[in-house]
Amino acid sequence: GGILLYPIKSCGAMSVTAWPIGPTGLLFDREWALVDGQGQALRLNKMPQMRFIKPRVDLERQELVVTAPDMPDLVLSLRLVPASEQLRDVSVCGEACKGWGYQDAEGVDAWFSKFLKRSCSLVRACPYAQKRQPRRVAAAAVAVGGGGEVATEGMSEEKGKEREKEGREEISFTNEAQFLLV
Repeated sequence: GGILLYPIKSCGAMSVTAWPIGPTGLLFDREWALVDGQGQALRLNKMPQMRFIKPRVDLERQELVVTAPDMPDLVLSLRLVPASEQLRDVSVCGEACKGWGYQDAEGVDAWFSKFLKRSCSLVRACPYAQKRQPRRVAAAAVAVGGGGEVATEGMSEEKGKEREKEGREEISFTNEAQFLLV
């Protein structure tokens, strides 16, 4: 057992036994998405080769490392937030969102386009610009124990209610449930 998170929506999962929770759910879960020229998020059911793209967040090094067969590793700093002028409209499963595109000086879009054999861009979620229903997160860390039990710790319910009152709409590119506990 473990925790699965998907740093890039519809790409391969990253398995961990413990992971921090941020204001949008599991930290960096579905923080990025691949979009076509119209800003439509690419989906695994239409592009099954996306499952071979394996993103991994290295919290210690503060890096997103992306691997795929026959491709060099793509390494992005977690601190690298695309420029505000790169804010673009994105559609995730029919829902309008905002995402920051990367200036392709780093070759980010070219890397994904080459692997998927179609033009696409990597965008990072812009949670404060989202127009979706606010969701409350009531924990700051999740861990799965050896027996499969889930332990949570951290943010109090009062803190969650404060965020709700503030009207903060902090989400990533999650289209359904941010947590699925089985």
